[in-house]
Amino acid sequence: MLFQKSVVVSLAFAACCAAFAQSAPGGDPANAPVQKPSGQGQPKGDIAQVKQKILANIQARIQILQNAQTCVTGAADHKALEQCRQQEHQAMESLRQQAPH
Repeated sequence: MLFQKSVVVSLAFAACCAAFAQSAPGGDPANAPVQKPSGQGQPKGDIAQVKQKILANIQARIQILQNAQTCVTGAADHKALEQCRQQEHQAMESLRQQAPH
């Protein structure tokens, strides 16, 4: 008798979980919206422009970090180190504001 109750409770719990999974966002794969893989439907010329912008941004960040490295190397005290950190922070923030969203 105890075994039968345990089976019934387990089945009820499984049914409840299945119903919840189907009602949760993204729960039922059969009802999931179809999404195109990224990059489909875009002209091939766009990728070259995107890559160019990304590489330019990477190069700008590298330059900021190299400047920060030079600054820290030449710093003689804690005040100078703090100024290096502030300059790096301001340069990175300026770069972020320039980047298109």
